[in-house]
Amino acid sequence: MQFDDPSVQQVIAQSEALLAALAYVDRGVDRDGALEKVQRALDRGTFLTVEELTIRSAMRRILGQEALASYRFYPAVRPTSRHFFEVSARAWMIWAEKGSASEALTDLHSLEEPSPKSGALHLMALVPWKLAIEALLEEDLAEARRQFLRSAELGSQIGTETNPAVQWSYAASFFASSLTP
Repeated sequence: MQFDDPSVQQVIAQSEALLAALAYVDRGVDRDGALEKVQRALDRGTFLTVEELTIRSAMRRILGQEALASYRFYPAVRPTSRHFFEVSARAWMIWAEKGSASEALTDLHSLEEPSPKSGALHLMALVPWKLAIEALLEEDLAEARRQFLRSAELGSQIGTETNPAVQWSYAASFFASSLTP
């Protein structure tokens, strides 16, 4: 793998942009630099999967553009973790676009909490994300932040493939100063 490969450059640009956005959200560091990096990453990206669509929506929200909730997809039915992620991602995108909160809540409330017997580590990291989105929809920003951070921490520890989307949605949810609790 070479570092001048476009896909490697895309991953690097997205990682740098996410770190910059999180630095602004968590510590108030270099808002303009974060915006530049997010724009550069958005310009480079191809966004085909639900994870990528969620990340693109987050980037667009950070840049003050409409999220992509109007892009409809049918959440996968199986496996359970994929369904849970995709329904939650759709609900977050609806919230990010300031769409119908009741539609997003209906989608989220239809999700059953995973059984403790399932042993699904991915679901363990996604449940707090769902709770964070519900808290956003209910305008409980302190609880949303707490749950986002919990989800990101669990996802980082176990290395879930959806953790970048969770972290981007957190950054985008709190990037605007008016949303900081």
